[in-house]
Amino acid sequence: MNKKTMFITEIAIFSSLAIAIDLICGLLFSFGWLQGGSISVGMFPIFIMALRWGPKGGFASGLIFGIIQTVLPTAYTAGGFFQSLFDYVFAFGILGVSGFVKYFITNKNFNKRIIFFVLFMLIAGLLRSIFHIISGMLFFDVPLWGSITYNMAYMIPSIVFTIIIVVIFTLKAPQLVFLKEEKH
Repeated sequence: MNKKTMFITEIAIFSSLAIAIDLICGLLFSFGWLQGGSISVGMFPIFIMALRWGPKGGFASGLIFGIIQTVLPTAYTAGGFFQSLFDYVFAFGILGVSGFVKYFITNKNFNKRIIFFVLFMLIAGLLRSIFHIISGMLFFDVPLWGSITYNMAYMIPSIVFTIIIVVIFTLKAPQLVFLKEEKH
């Protein structure tokens, strides 16, 4: 399979996997968040895509993940079109920022690569959180601290659990995280 075909195929696979994981987590952990949000590791496939292909893979799969979520019955879109953009399209698209780690890894030391991965996934997760916080303030009339409290109650566990899973996956199956031409 040529590289372009593999890239497009993986975008479809990882975006679909993210949606499936997010739906399952939403069913299991959506208690307590009446206006949307749940503890989820749906970011996991987006981060893997970003680590494999860089920002273009992360942004593409994140945007597709976010766009598809807006049409699912589990989407909370009471704030209208622009709220959907902030809470889904922008919030999940921004996860592609984690793919910029590829440009910062010059050291072939595997442990240092893991540290950089964690840092960039943390940044991407926090940027996603900012979109949710802004959405709460703009579309739901929630004050800043209320929006931070509401959104971070599910985002902090989601970010932490996702990073742990990505690190374990990278340590146990690096051949599935890195493309063949990369050395790990």
